[in-house]
Parts: sequence; C-alpha cells; structure tokens
Amino acid sequence: VRLSPAMRRLPRDEAIPVISRDLIDHFLVDNLVVDVQEYEGAPYIVSSAEDNLVISAGDTVLARSPDSGWRDAGQLDIIRLGQRYEDPASGELLGHQGLRIGQARQQPARAGDSEGVRRLAIQRSREEVKPGDRLMVPRGSKVTTQYMPRPARSGLQGRVLELLTELSLAAQYDSVLVSLGTEDGLREGDLLTVHADDRTVADPLTGEALVAAGQPVGTLLVYRVFDRLGYGLILEGTAPVSEGFRVTAPQ
Repeated sequence: VRLSPAMRRLPRDEAIPVISRDLIDHFLVDNLVVDVQEYEGAPYIVSSAEDNLVISAGDTVLARSPDSGWRDAGQLDIIRLGQRYEDPASGELLGHQGLRIGQARQQPARAGDSEGVRRLAIQRSREEVKPGDRLMVPRGSKVTTQYMPRPARSGLQGRVLELLTELSLAAQYDSVLVSLGTEDGLREGDLLTVHADDRTVADPLTGEALVAAGQPVGTLLVYRVFDRLGYGLILEGTAPVSEGFRVTAPQ
C-alpha cells in the first residue's frame, strides 16, 4: 500500500469554530501561576504614600523589598497570591494562582524616606490594591495570536480544577483550569475531551457497586500552559461542565 499526502475534507459541522481573542484576552493577561518562594521574596507594598484608605490607579504607594534588593525594571506587576491548586487524587501541590491586580511604575526616591523604601505610582488597577501585595517583574509571556488545534498527546488524563466563571457550571466559550501542564506533555493548541463524572450504580441482585464511565460532554482548546497547570476554552459541549470533570486526549 502506497500512501501519499492528500487533502481531507470535513463536513462544515465538524470544523473547529473560529475563536475570538476577546474570549481569552483577559485570562491571558490577568491569570498566572506563581512560585511561592519567588512570590514571598518579591518587593511588597507597605502603604499609601498619602495615607489614603483605598489604594487604586493614580495613587502613590510606599514599598520595600525583603532582601533590600530591587530590580530596576521600571514597570512592575502588582500580584496577589490566590488559590492553592492540588492534584485531586494525590493531593500533590500543582501551583498557586497569581492574581494580577494592576501595574505600578517606580518613581525617584524622596529625601527623608527610610532606607530601602521605594515610591511607585499605581498606573492600572482592576481592584483595590492592598498592603502586602507583591511587585513582580512582568513575565515576558508570549501571547499566541493563532492556535493550530491538534489532539493532545495520547494517554493524557487530568481533571478540571476551576471554572473561570461566576457560575457553578461552565458552558461553551467559558475558560477552565486543568491539572495538566508542560511537564505532562500539554501544549498550547492541544484539544482535550471533557468527560462527565463516572456514575456508581448498585447491582440489584448482589449489591455490588458498578462504575459507569462518564460520557464525553465537550471539547477543550488549551491556550496557556504552565509547568503543572493549563488554561483551556470550551469550544463545544453537549452538557455543562463542572469542577472535577475528567479531561483526556481525544480517543
């Protein structure tokens, strides 16, 4: 049998839909996974320089570094530590959520300020900035403008850890966080199948517990990947997606 390259046509209803960047831009910018040691060693906000009760864009803050070391990066991200993510089966730590609260730019020191204290102007804030928020050099994460969807590597299995929606269930074009990352072989552009929870039923004669595997309920496009975690967009689905649902490479 001789095989040659050839084009393959798919029915329109099988084509992968065009995805608007608006659906994921916010998550690409404001959702991070951070290393706790790096976070705790980063400079932190002490207070408002003007003694304001609420700190937001336009205000000036005082900050210092735990080790008195500052990187002259000019503009810094304001990061707050969020959820701790663990593997649902083993309890192993997969990473910590880093919430990007805003951005600040370093200003010249003022005579009379304590040694090691820096002043920064808050340029952007998505919510109130609080004392203790960390200041971290922006990660030069490349933002992919085009994704080449392809099935994820065979054998990949993980779980939906979080729904990035205010609702208790996720649907088409909602984003989710999964317990797979680059260390598992996950890549941006990978397609994963989402499965509903397995069902346990009892045999009416023996009482034995029997497992009915959860059926596929949707397809996920992975658009950002960290070491142990990945973000994906639900492209299509036949039923709502819940935390704990299983994700696998397409069969």
